[in-house]
Parts: sequence; structure tokens; C-alpha cells
Amino acid sequence: NTKGWKDIGYNYVMDKFGNIYIARYNPQFPSQDVLGAHTSSSNPYSFAICFAGDYTSTQPSQASLDKLYEVLAWKCDLRGMDPTGTGFIVSKTIDIISGHRDAPDASTTCPGDMLYAQLPSIRTTVKGILNLCADKTPPVTTITPSGGWKTENFQLNFTDTDNESGVAQSFYQ
Repeated sequence: NTKGWKDIGYNYVMDKFGNIYIARYNPQFPSQDVLGAHTSSSNPYSFAICFAGDYTSTQPSQASLDKLYEVLAWKCDLRGMDPTGTGFIVSKTIDIISGHRDAPDASTTCPGDMLYAQLPSIRTTVKGILNLCADKTPPVTTITPSGGWKTENFQLNFTDTDNESGVAQSFYQ
């Protein structure tokens, strides 16, 4: 409240265990980003993920990086952004995935040198995830149950004709 903000400045907060929290209340989620208070004049054109911790001389955990890749891939896909591309924001061109320190008018070392040094690999990893998901064609799989409702274990036959891998998960209720 001392800064006059309505909420925490960031859109999301990430912890070392890979948990991500929606930080600013957003009634339009996910169709519209809520206005943050993290990068001054850039706020209307960006969203921010705060990594809880000090990454000046400490590496972020693999769990937090893995979740970051997922969130950024989802966000880039949702907004049609190239994670390895650049964009013009307020008064300068910056990477689509960038550090707080890259924003116009920023005077911070955020996200810390250790995390900042990983931004190039974060961008390419997110791009790789999007490339893997580029073929959104549903699998050509036929599932043939025998009979009606089942109340005990039963056999189920499936045919997968698109040469992709078969069953990824099974469920039991």
C-alpha cells in the first residue's frame, strides 16, 4: 500500500519448487492480461513473472525453470508471440522474453545475473516446446470397447494408425 498499488506488481510469482501463482487479480484471465506495476512505462505492453528469491549468485531450481518453460510456451502460444523474437516497447526494441532490467526506464539488476544469463536458453527451450506442439492434428486412434458399462477390470483394444507413440497415460476409476 505504501506505493499506491492495487496489488503485488507482478502478474505471476514462481517459487523454487516450480509452483506458479497468479499474483494480480485478473477477472479477464486468460483472454486479457491484467495491468501490472512492474516496469513503469512498459506495464501496459508486458507481463511479468517474479522468481521468488535472489538470483544474483544462485541458480534457479530446475523445477522452477521447467514450469517457466511451460508458462512461457502457453503465454506465447496464447498471444501468438515468437519467444525468440523481439518487439518494440515504449522507446526501444527488446526480446519478447527478457529480464526486468531490459525494460525501458528500468534501473534494476532483476532478475539477477545467474537467471539473466539463462534467458537465451529459456527463449530457445520455449521455442522448441512450441515447435513440438506446432502439429495440432489430433492422433488417428480408434478405441473399441466391448459391450456397455463396466464395473470391473476389462480389456480395451485400440488401433493407432498415425505411427505416433501409443497410450501416454492410463486411468482407473
